[in-house]
Amino acid sequence: MAEALTITVCSNMGLTGDKVYIQETPDGFEARQAVALFGDYQMTIAELEAIGYDPFHVDFHDNFVRGKGETQQAAIEALEKDAKEMADSLWR
Repeated sequence: MAEALTITVCSNMGLTGDKVYIQETPDGFEARQAVALFGDYQMTIAELEAIGYDPFHVDFHDNFVRGKGETQQAAIEALEKDAKEMADSLWR
């Protein structure tokens, strides 16, 4: 009998992200995501939890990826590109 497996494929090795936050700007939208490099944040977990891992928060001082676009979807796509570029830079 076959066993069911769950396989997780990571397209951005070395980069772990939390939820994506989106804000409307005069030019459209900006999406940001807090990221851990190789599993570590610079801020403490308590600090991050206190601000909800929100990279737009005034007290946020850690690594994040961002994307801007005329629509929310375009901003998310730009964020994904930024995340890939950051992850790729870890291996150069």
